[in-house]
Amino acid sequence: MSAEVAAAPTIVVEEPGLQTTVQDSQGRLGFWMVGVPPSGAMDAHSLDLANRMVANEANAAGLECTVTGPTLRFREAAVVALAGAEMTAAIDGYPIPFWQPIPVAAGSILTIGALAGPGMRAYRAVRGGIDGPVVLGSRATFTVGNFGGHCGRTLAVGDELAVGHDVSDLGPSPLPPQTTPRIGRSWTLAATE
Repeated sequence: MSAEVAAAPTIVVEEPGLQTTVQDSQGRLGFWMVGVPPSGAMDAHSLDLANRMVANEANAAGLECTVTGPTLRFREAAVVALAGAEMTAAIDGYPIPFWQPIPVAAGSILTIGALAGPGMRAYRAVRGGIDGPVVLGSRATFTVGNFGGHCGRTLAVGDELAVGHDVSDLGPSPLPPQTTPRIGRSWTLAATE
């Protein structure tokens, strides 16, 4: 990168986790007829809540972590939030909770480890969202089509993720306790007809 170009704040992938991708909650709608599925977060509600905690715009892109999460180094200070299936998580070795905004100092390392309970996917939002190309109306990764997200694939060691500008006018804040989802091992299904 040339010295004249102002670089966006970046996050460096030290370890990618099992299957970590950039996703947004909306995904791509209306393209099945040409072979493109909706894409987007598997648990859009959890990603929406993570974005809400860091005061991002509703459809800002974040990271979807499957079974085990990544290790990320922050070049600049940031605010992050974790949501979805709980995984072990720490900043510079100090455990951090899910479901609330957490400041991260420049140079710090966020480690999202293995699942610590029910569920399969966790979400990591950063204030500003993950920047990247919008393809067919979404930043979501579609790995089979090799587009969207970061280079159209799961994250790899050495990837650098640019932080975007998808912020709302509000400041980061924790969720009210009654709005935190309960992720369990049993489900209730309702039949409509």
